[in-house]
Amino acid sequence: PTALHIYVYIAMAAFMAGLLTPQCTHRLLQYTGYSTSKQYTEHSKSKGYRSMQERGNDRNLEGVCNQELLSQVLHEEFVQGLNIVCILPGVRLTLFQGASQSTKRTLVMKDKSPSWGDVRQNLVNELHLRPAGPLDQPWALFTTRGERIVGEKDIVDQTQELSLMNTLMDEQVLVICNGGVWVWPGVRVGYERAVDLYSIMPGQPVTSAKMTRKKTTVTLQTLSLQPLILSVKG
Repeated sequence: PTALHIYVYIAMAAFMAGLLTPQCTHRLLQYTGYSTSKQYTEHSKSKGYRSMQERGNDRNLEGVCNQELLSQVLHEEFVQGLNIVCILPGVRLTLFQGASQSTKRTLVMKDKSPSWGDVRQNLVNELHLRPAGPLDQPWALFTTRGERIVGEKDIVDQTQELSLMNTLMDEQVLVICNGGVWVWPGVRVGYERAVDLYSIMPGQPVTSAKMTRKKTTVTLQTLSLQPLILSVKG
């Protein structure tokens, strides 16, 4: 067989394994550093990465969003520039435009193992996310703890795709902030949440002998929603 035939066979095998979607088969093994799809599959399994379809078969089978996490980010009123998305097996996207409980709707994606590009386009279409202008920062997805996961303009290559999609599934409830800057959701007046503050963020190296890892827990209380005003205690 020719080299072309070999690449076609590899692409078909990777697609059947759930590693590739139709939109990204043309990027097979590009920038991965692995000479065969088998090596990349073994690497993915060693990291615990699985396709969206595989993960959807054995987690959260009841298909219910994490209500505890939703209670930490949803509001009764519409909040401009803030959106919530819950990713469920299927793959289903439960969307809350404006982070409002009243705007809830569910979208079932046709591709059971979608790429980040597929998910991103659905978010743009359904939540009416506008592209960043010359004076704007791109929107970004965050965990409910304020950890940035991915942004509108981020380039996600083949080596990062499966890991990213697994992260989205693991977090389940995600916050989309226009402008790409994290803002603690106010939820309601009087709402309180405990937040950990670090002198050095977890995972970051200590670059000086004088630096120490310290963690302080503070309480944020919502004093006003429009404008958003939070008090800090602790």
